[in-house]
Formats: sequence, C-alpha cells, structure tokens
Amino acid sequence: MAYQQVHITINKKDGKMSVEGDGFIGNQCDELSAIEAQLGKVTATEDKPERYQYLQPDYVPNSLAG
Repeated sequence: MAYQQVHITINKKDGKMSVEGDGFIGNQCDELSAIEAQLGKVTATEDKPERYQYLQPDYVPNSLAG
C-alpha cells in the first residue's frame, strides 16, 4: 500500500490556502474533505481521476473451510 501525502500551500499575500492530496484513491478522498472542512470555509473543490478509481480490498483466505 502506498503512502498518502497532503500538500498545503498558503498564499502570503491574501492568506488563501490550497490543499492537495496524493495517493488517495476512491472513498479515501472523503477523509481529506473532512479535514478541509475543519480548516476553514471550502470555496472550491476539484476531483482528480484517482477519485473515480476503485481499490480492491485484500481478502483473507478462510483456512478453516473444508
């Protein structure tokens, strides 16, 4: 599993903040949007193509069957 990174940029002149996430796939993007809402007013959002990818969960084999 890859690491997720969050890049935050603050403009010194007007104080506007930009938040960009790398490594978030599918529903993991919702975790980042919850953090953005706690930081302040969200004025715009833009989804990356990774937002629409599906992450296949790791299945644990059932060794007791059979």
